[in-house]
Amino acid sequence: TDPALLESDSEPSALLEPAPVVKTHLLEKGDTLSLVLSRLGVSDREIYEMMTVAKKIYNLRKIHPGQTIAVTFDESEQQVAHFSYEIDRINSLEIAQREGQFTAAQKTLLLERNVERRAGVITDTLYDSARRFGVPSEVILDLSDIFAWDIDFGNDIRVDDQFKLVYEVFKKDDEVVQNGRVLAAEMMIRGEVYRAYYFAPEEGE
Repeated sequence: TDPALLESDSEPSALLEPAPVVKTHLLEKGDTLSLVLSRLGVSDREIYEMMTVAKKIYNLRKIHPGQTIAVTFDESEQQVAHFSYEIDRINSLEIAQREGQFTAAQKTLLLERNVERRAGVITDTLYDSARRFGVPSEVILDLSDIFAWDIDFGNDIRVDDQFKLVYEVFKKDDEVVQNGRVLAAEMMIRGEVYRAYYFAPEEGE
């Protein structure tokens, strides 16, 4: 036998070491975390310790349908190596187990800030008209709050009134995951123009 055939660039132990196993679950109405984790193969001890260590960051008894959990099992140790819970579109709870000890941390996505501009003519209500021009609902509500002292949105708005908006959005992989503050706004109501601008406070204020 050619001795070269017996040689390998990899260590035998590396070849035999099992890869981690990742199991995910989309939470549904009526799910409890304990039951879901148990079904995924997490031991009662690990469930208790994970929920205990998570309390300082997020109460896992308040999980919501539609959120995702992911459990990574270290098959060589037959135990949980990592647990992740999607708190919202930006934040997640991350729990890791090392040498039998669990630690928890909150992870926040790094988002790219962009500025959006929208302008339009009102043909019915401000809300419906702005939505047709692509303005998010929460930004429209912010716009209403900004001019609440100047404009009676229930009685003053007329067809052919106009609006202009500049506002922040925060993106991840070119997808908007959060809308920010309104930076500038203008409303032309019955020929009268109202303007508002956001000024960032000086440091220390």
